[in-house]
Amino acid sequence: MFERILVPLEGSALAECVLPHAKVIAQTVGAQLLLLHVVEQEDGDRASQADPLDWYLQKAEAQSYIRQISRQWRQSDLSVSHALVEGPAAERVVEYAHDNDVDLIVLSNQSQSGVAQKVIWQAGKSVMLVRAEWPAVATPDEMGYGRILLPLDGSLRAESVLPLAARLAQHCQADLLLAHIVARPDMVNRHTPTPEDSALIQQITGRNLAVATDYLAQLQRRLPPETQTRLLVGDNVIASLHDLVEQEQVDLLILSAHGHSGGSQRPFGNVATNFITYGLVPLLIVQDMPFPKTGASSQSDVGGQTVANANYAH
Repeated sequence: MFERILVPLEGSALAECVLPHAKVIAQTVGAQLLLLHVVEQEDGDRASQADPLDWYLQKAEAQSYIRQISRQWRQSDLSVSHALVEGPAAERVVEYAHDNDVDLIVLSNQSQSGVAQKVIWQAGKSVMLVRAEWPAVATPDEMGYGRILLPLDGSLRAESVLPLAARLAQHCQADLLLAHIVARPDMVNRHTPTPEDSALIQQITGRNLAVATDYLAQLQRRLPPETQTRLLVGDNVIASLHDLVEQEQVDLLILSAHGHSGGSQRPFGNVATNFITYGLVPLLIVQDMPFPKTGASSQSDVGGQTVANANYAH
């Protein structure tokens, strides 16, 4: 799934917190790590007034830094390369990602000047967002995940992430949790719901709960027996997922960029967008839309076949 993983570094410990996570992903899928350091240039008149010696020393220091990190990681039997580029950080990261056919970009949420957020929204790639406040490990070799959560909404888009989630769980000897949230339907009513309204809500919820139960059971039969499932009923899918992440003490949340209701107009659907902004645990989002966008479409290429916004309930 991932052959080339890009890790932008800026020389800070906050940015380097992503390295153990990138290593785990690379080891799991046999991917190459591309380490990138951007030396940001001053704009306009400030650039013309910059001391050439200071600029030379800054680049030399940056080059030494990225080479040292690269040497350290080659000792881990990983395929590692590095590069140093100049210019606006977010723009250069996005350019490098596309010029080098990168499949995944691993970023820290505490990057300087909001680079991570800009790259996430502009790159159109799969991304991993590591929370700098997440507990660090003493050495990269100690990095692993104990509990991995994969929410599923019944769509082929979401299911396309299953092979990666299963491989990561196997590699880390982690618990893999498949979750589905059955949302209670909203009723358009200005007043207190009538008994008939309540009965209809209960009937629809019960029907969807029964279908979802069968859906998760079918998936579980295709996966290792230790795979666990979580089936919940809630008024709000996103809020229920946040609660589940906390209750289950999840170490890694994996999402498809879009679910059954997603379209190609935006790089991420509502669930992914919310967890990018408000999530508290490491987040891996697998992009299901090709880049660049070719126009609005309700279809995407998943696993070599074109699939519509399918839902198990249809």
